[in-house]
Amino acid sequence: MVLCLSLVALGAVRVSTALANGDPASDVLYSTDIYYPSSTPVPSATAHALDAIVREAKRKGRPIKVGLIATRTDLGTAASLWDYPDRYAGFLTTELGKYVTAPVLIVTPQGFGLGQVGRILSTKPLEGIDVSGSDPDSLARAAVEGVSKLTGTAAPRLPGSTADGDSHDTVLIVVAVLLALLAAGVAFVLTRRRRRLPDVSGEHVRGEGDDQQHRRDAGEQHDYGEHES
Repeated sequence: MVLCLSLVALGAVRVSTALANGDPASDVLYSTDIYYPSSTPVPSATAHALDAIVREAKRKGRPIKVGLIATRTDLGTAASLWDYPDRYAGFLTTELGKYVTAPVLIVTPQGFGLGQVGRILSTKPLEGIDVSGSDPDSLARAAVEGVSKLTGTAAPRLPGSTADGDSHDTVLIVVAVLLALLAAGVAFVLTRRRRRLPDVSGEHVRGEGDDQQHRRDAGEQHDYGEHES
């Protein structure tokens, strides 16, 4: 019994020694699927989206792990690989060794890295994804798109994404068009009503003086008639 426990303890020490090499991501990715930056937290909504797509990819039989490397601190003793995300991906998956066989996607301000069991994989499928942002939120958003392309998993909608912006702009345009049509309709109705009303501005109001003048005119016409006869 003591011998068995000793062997188990020895095995645990070997695993711990192999992983505890000053590389934070290798320690985390051994037991979890995502390494988040240690310096600045990722917004909860973005982190939730990344967790969800990685979990869904695993459910579909396309497991993948993700490492978000925001600063040199996240590389630990591998800080010399800061400018080489592809080489770091190879290094990291070598450190993880046989304990992690799924591909590991590395996202840094310098771009993507992709490795699997010590091999550096092509990141060509990830071309077109913007990874210019250095903040953890930008890296996590790029990771969501990257996981989606690599695993064929639909990406969840992120708050503040382009799709949301386009949708918001579309709503504003529709509202503006409706208001313009309503204003045009009101103007048309008012114009029609004005045309139907009688114009009394130049109409002469008939009074007592008009009646007297009318009688005089009638008398003159009568005299002309008698003179001619």
